[in-house]
Amino acid sequence: MNIFKHINHLNKKKIYCVLFIICLASFCYIASYNIITIPTDTPPLSDGNYEAMFYIQNEETGTMTCIGDGLISSPSEIAKNNEAVSSLIVSAPDYSNYLSSSLTISWDTITKADDGFRVVGSIVSSDSPSGNAKQNIFANVEDLKNATVSNGDTVSTLGFYEANDGGGATYTITNTGKIDGKFNIILNNGLIAQLKVNNNTILVDQLGAKGDGINDDVSFIQTAFDSKYTVTFSPNKIYKLVTNGLAIRNNLNIVGNNATILVDDSYNPTSSNFQKNIIRSGFDSIDNINIESLTLRCDMNTKRYSGNNYLCMFQPSFSDNISLRNFDIEISESDNVITNFWMYYGCDNLILENCNFINNTTAGEGGIIFLHSRDDNYYNYYNAFKNISITNCNFKGQCGDEAIALWGPNDINCKVSSTTIDWNIANKNKSSRPIAITCNEDTVAKYNIIFENCNISANSKSADSIIGVGSRTPSNINLTFRSCSINANVRDSLLHFQLLPSTPAGISDFEFIDDKYNIAFESCTINCSKTITGSSNLYNSESVNNWAIDCDFNNCNINCNYCFAFLERYSTSKYYYVPTINVNSCTINISNDIGVIFKTTKGANINANIVNTNMNAPNINDVTKYRYKVDTNSGLTQSNITNTTIDIKKSYLNSKAVN
Repeated sequence: MNIFKHINHLNKKKIYCVLFIICLASFCYIASYNIITIPTDTPPLSDGNYEAMFYIQNEETGTMTCIGDGLISSPSEIAKNNEAVSSLIVSAPDYSNYLSSSLTISWDTITKADDGFRVVGSIVSSDSPSGNAKQNIFANVEDLKNATVSNGDTVSTLGFYEANDGGGATYTITNTGKIDGKFNIILNNGLIAQLKVNNNTILVDQLGAKGDGINDDVSFIQTAFDSKYTVTFSPNKIYKLVTNGLAIRNNLNIVGNNATILVDDSYNPTSSNFQKNIIRSGFDSIDNINIESLTLRCDMNTKRYSGNNYLCMFQPSFSDNISLRNFDIEISESDNVITNFWMYYGCDNLILENCNFINNTTAGEGGIIFLHSRDDNYYNYYNAFKNISITNCNFKGQCGDEAIALWGPNDINCKVSSTTIDWNIANKNKSSRPIAITCNEDTVAKYNIIFENCNISANSKSADSIIGVGSRTPSNINLTFRSCSINANVRDSLLHFQLLPSTPAGISDFEFIDDKYNIAFESCTINCSKTITGSSNLYNSESVNNWAIDCDFNNCNINCNYCFAFLERYSTSKYYYVPTINVNSCTINISNDIGVIFKTTKGANINANIVNTNMNAPNINDVTKYRYKVDTNSGLTQSNITNTTIDIKKSYLNSKAVN
């Protein structure tokens, strides 16, 4: 038994030793594992992919910026191989919101580091054929000029003069190209930075325009105008013109983004072409001009333009297919002769939509819109104005001349709708009409002109009328005012005819017989009030010579201070046509106690047809005053008054015809 005890004792010691050795070995194994097997590799995730941090490297400075984390499918190290790296990327940070549409990131390197894997890339052009062209980013063009770049590189700037000035762009480095300092910039190493144009659109800031309202931007804007691209401006900036104006070209599309082009007293054009015009087409025929969301402004205080030495802000003559939308032309107060818009030689398709043309000059000439189908300097060149559309516009001024002037010698088709014309020169001794329609050349013309849903007003102590219609030659003019509100606080009348007795060479007397004026007011509200210098009339015709004149008033509400119709015969020519006034379903109120309904003088006569109308002259006491003539040769030669009330204090005249 003692032997067995001894054996058991030895077995226990061996067991303890074995256990001790096992524990020690285990400890050493664990310790050695922890020391030896801590690698720089990052173990795979459960899905077999590897986490990695993604960096963008500036190739010029070598600095790297971490933009987030993502996944790669293999722990391989790869250098400068976009195709291989791209094939291993499972997911990468989305950095697209921080890059322009023309740029992307080329991931071309995977490296191992203490913190795991790094994927490194650089910014390249999105249309680079290889997808791995080197991309450097510079603060401005000057930094780009001084940089070390190579032929074939794609680079970008954050601004033209300084970062974030609006002139940032992308360039391709090349060794060929026409150097102009705008589209092609020479670098200090002799290579050329060629501007990349995206979406067929060029921003004038990318060519060097500052838009600070101080520096001269004309050369940069002109370069953009001369290019084949759509031209854009930075929102709300002010681009100043000093040394010249701007010439427009064929197929020019301008998107202003509510920017302003400014001229002021510093304007000193070196070219004679811009002595009288700020933006012009020249004398070459051009087509397809589109301008939107742009303001053209003139802030001249010094007296520089007078008489024939005038200034025009926008003159697109010899042009067809012109579209102006949200295009404003503003002229500040001065005594200069400046016109907002002047167009010669006719036009096929002219659209003005949501435009504001303001002219606050105080000179005796100027005006806002002049459409003339011929220029005196180019007498034998003329064309018709076809399809003129003016919609939702605002024309306001206090200068001389007209807000809208249309004159021959060729045909005019024009519609003005939902537009406001406000001509306020009450305190200025200037002769002006808001609307003038004239054919004063030596050819036969046909005009079809409509004003619809417009607000038209004039306040002038010197203007003879609010609407002037005149001609020296045979013409056929159809002028309609439909659903308009018209307020005429002028010297004489709402509507004034001036037909001068002249027969152009080559036109015989009988050719005048078919020429006619048809003037119609439909569903209009018309107010003619007395002005400072005299009384005002609704209808006035002077110098009538062999023209047929019909003036129709249908469903109108008319208020006048002096008389409804007045006619004075200026000429005693053998060719004389008596105008006809047709009044249907109207209300006519005459407020003055010395007023009359019809007045004729100097041998003139009127034909009147008045139907379903209320004529109110409650302040007239004398029954003879409702129809008044100065001499025995004047008066109503023919009249037809039916279903009409003529309401004066002597009520027995109601419904009686005028003899």
